[in-house]
Amino acid sequence: MSVDHYKDLRIIYMGTPEFAVTSLDALVKAGCTIVAVITAPDKPAGRGMELQQSAVKNMPSAKTSLCFNLKS
Repeated sequence: MSVDHYKDLRIIYMGTPEFAVTSLDALVKAGCTIVAVITAPDKPAGRGMELQQSAVKNMPSAKTSLCFNLKS
């Protein structure tokens, strides 16, 4: 596949931690089509044990794609 055709790819991205945000952001800025994002489920955190979303799920590009949470 030529470098010119990478924008034709339809990508399902899998990631959860903060460092996965950089990769997803680079793909979006390059013009790739992200069709879905798969990340860890929301987890309770803090004293109030409120549900916290993963860093990837908080990205605006993940909010515009289908976002799936995997159960362990």
